[in-house]
Formats: sequence, structure tokens, C-alpha cells
Amino acid sequence: MGTIESRRSTRQYAPDEVPREIVRCILEAGILAPSGKNRQPWHFVVSLRDEKRSRMVKNARDRINRLIQIHPSRNDLHMTLETLEIMASVPVVVYVLYESDSEMISSDDASWCLAATNREALDIMAIGAAVENMLLKAEELGLGSLWCGDVLYAYREFAAEMKDDAVLLSAICFGYKLRETNGNSSRRPLEQTCEYI
Repeated sequence: MGTIESRRSTRQYAPDEVPREIVRCILEAGILAPSGKNRQPWHFVVSLRDEKRSRMVKNARDRINRLIQIHPSRNDLHMTLETLEIMASVPVVVYVLYESDSEMISSDDASWCLAATNREALDIMAIGAAVENMLLKAEELGLGSLWCGDVLYAYREFAAEMKDDAVLLSAICFGYKLRETNGNSSRRPLEQTCEYI
């Protein structure tokens, strides 16, 4: 399987900038993903290292630290702080948005909710396929990547800088690997995850 088997989440990046033509190549791989009725519901916002990203990450970090004061034993919040540190320093962050016509509804944790209609389910799966295409293209080009759902823990802080008519779903960090990631990522055996009928 090659690239699929070799790809691992990268958490340590070299400081080198990623050329724009490589970023474009990764994004083009994303838009080649299949989507229901060819709706192509994705929208990508590319963030290079700058003051805006620094401000977004700082605001997100402040929110997570406030949540940790309320829920100090939540390991997921502590892990989110680690992800935010990576997002602050990595050369490229691509925010993945859903161009949805759904109404956003506030909730405590994520600050958004989708109606979970059939169309939304299909669109979100399509966006997942676009994300996977980008992760695999980055690996093929010798870059590391990290898919970050943690942006949802500080949704308002990130979404404030995004399109008003789109729902932020995740972010992806891209950069040159500081070192190769070795070892296997644990997966449940196929026999536990698949059945034939």
C-alpha cells in the first residue's frame, strides 16, 4: 500500500518553509476527492506563520486553559494544548471548512452543531476524503502532516477569522519532518472491524 502504510501523524517539524507550489499540489489533491452529487462542499483556508495565526492560537490556548481550570482531569484538554503548540510553529496550517447551509447552534464543548441530515452526512464524508487525499499527497511529497480536530475545542476562537457562511471542521498541519516517524500505529485487526454478510 506504500504511502497509506508509511503515513504517520507528525508532531515535530523542521523550521523550513514549504514552497507555495507544494502547498497548492496538496490542496489540489484535496479537491480531487469524491463528493455526493459532486457538491464539493469543502473550503480551505491556508495559514502561513503570521500574526493572525499567532493570535488565533493564543486565544484558543486561553480558552483551553480556562476549561482546564474547570475540568483539570480531562486529558483531552491537556492534549489539545500540545496540538496548539504544534499549530503555532508549523510552517503551514490548512483550516478545513464545510460550506453548509445549516444553521449553527451553540453548544458547550464545540460551539457548533449540525443537523445530521443525509446531505450533511454525505458532505462530511466527502470532506474527510479530501482531508485524507491531502494527508497522503503530503506524505508522497516528503512532508509530515497532522490532522487536528482539536480546533473544535476552541471553535469560536478559530472560526472568528473564517468565512461566516462555513462551518470549521478541522485543521491540518503540514511541514517537513524533523525526523522520520517510526513504528506502527496500532489498529484493531480487520477481523474485529469487518464482517461479511
